[in-house]
Amino acid sequence: MGRSLAFRVEGPLAPAARGLWDELRERGYSPAHARTRMRLMLELSRWMNERGVGLAELNARMLETLAADARAERQREGRWSPGCWYSRASERDVLGYLRELGIVEPALVPVPTQVDLIVGRFVEYLARERGVTNRTSVYWYERIARSFLTGRVDPDSGVLAPLTAGEVTAFMLEECRHCSRWGGMRLVTGLRGLLRFLVVEGLVDADLTAAVPRLPGWSLVRLPKALPAEQAARIVSSCDRSTPAGCRDYAILMILSRMGLRACEVARLLLEDLDWRAGEVIVRGKRQYYERLPLPVDVGEALVHYLRYGRPESTDRHVFLTAVRPFVPLKQEEYGAVGRIVWRASERAGLGGIGVHRLRHTVATEALRAGAPLEEIASLLRHRDWVTTMGYAKVDWGRLRELARPWPGVLA
Repeated sequence: MGRSLAFRVEGPLAPAARGLWDELRERGYSPAHARTRMRLMLELSRWMNERGVGLAELNARMLETLAADARAERQREGRWSPGCWYSRASERDVLGYLRELGIVEPALVPVPTQVDLIVGRFVEYLARERGVTNRTSVYWYERIARSFLTGRVDPDSGVLAPLTAGEVTAFMLEECRHCSRWGGMRLVTGLRGLLRFLVVEGLVDADLTAAVPRLPGWSLVRLPKALPAEQAARIVSSCDRSTPAGCRDYAILMILSRMGLRACEVARLLLEDLDWRAGEVIVRGKRQYYERLPLPVDVGEALVHYLRYGRPESTDRHVFLTAVRPFVPLKQEEYGAVGRIVWRASERAGLGGIGVHRLRHTVATEALRAGAPLEEIASLLRHRDWVTTMGYAKVDWGRLRELARPWPGVLA
């Protein structure tokens, strides 16, 4: 069908359609995904033909116009999506192919400003010195740095204007007007990291991190939100293990519900991290910490089943790959692919959308109720700060009752 769709493309892009289909198939796209790209090529060629646009006049903005026209048509019909044949991914692939052929001009690479150069060095510093590689964290550090440096860097020389403690405090107070409490705490962390970087790079003379105001952030004020063991089991068992995607999701949910790994740690797992002889797994944690954890038997069996019957053939060393072509590793953001797997599984189990960290809390809570001391829980969750682990002490109501004193006036 996809091949016939390539032959159906008429108009200015007809000569390029067959080559696009062949390239998509060579890159490993499934027929369904290749057809969406070919449909976009067909619609674009038809759109150009209707408006008398030749190959020499085609540019990237015309694809955006086509998408806008499609959205307007769907809205008139009562549907808000631009249609199954249009997506950002399809636009990226079709546009990239047309640029390779020289039909569309290459994407303009913006000339980096002095602020861009400093922010780029800051991001490299975070990865090299602080071990910050999570894309979501890097995004917020970069955004805060860009906001603070804009207007303070000379556009020609790149020299940073002298900073004062008052300017730092004033920036914090102004930005906190427009963000939540958690956003404010994130702002404090990002701004302090930037100020330390400026001192290390010699861009400022004095360390002004003390000028960043503290925000109230009382620790241990909330109970860890754990799930009952029966609900966690329902989430895991909701996977259809007869399909490759179900095998993968089942293995991921077993790791999360039995070992308490973070989403990014699951996505980072490599084949060489699984030590089958020793029964251990290497966890690539936050800030590039590597630790060995025992691999439970049921988790190992789920992994073996996925590797044998669910994982596609690929030279990529990541354990978990996408279930459709082209097979690539799962995204490592906290709310990326692993988070969506947990969310969909909890909805199938009739529990509504549940986040990845709920399973991590469940592992710690169940271990505590089974009599495990806080030292073992801290080791299991790989906490660097004891205060983080102490929050789980509040969920063991049986032990806490032993510490409670009788209320005045009430007989024991």
